[in-house]
Amino acid sequence: MELTADQINRLFKLGVTATDMTYGQLSVGASLAPLNNMGTDVQQPFDTPSGFVVTSVTDDTTTGFRMATYANSATHEILVVPNGSDGFTAKDWSSNGLDCRDQCVNNLTWIRRVV
Repeated sequence: MELTADQINRLFKLGVTATDMTYGQLSVGASLAPLNNMGTDVQQPFDTPSGFVVTSVTDDTTTGFRMATYANSATHEILVVPNGSDGFTAKDWSSNGLDCRDQCVNNLTWIRRVV
């Protein structure tokens, strides 16, 4: 299936917004929204697609791994968003590559049961 330009644009907007939001303080039930993590007056240059809410947050303090899942109950879409690294720590960077696969799969199994 080939994506249209509108579908690619929407996915980009969702991905950028969810990735930024995952760096902030998250709580289950919060709506997907832009996060100003640069400390400036610069605003996201597009509207955030509506309907997505945080359904789970995983914080593994042992590995430094963090991820969030967002779901849209109207469209039955799910976003699984691993958090990138906050600065340079060997533990955080290593977990990005080594632990993401297993933890994402575990969360996807859980998401299928919830949605």
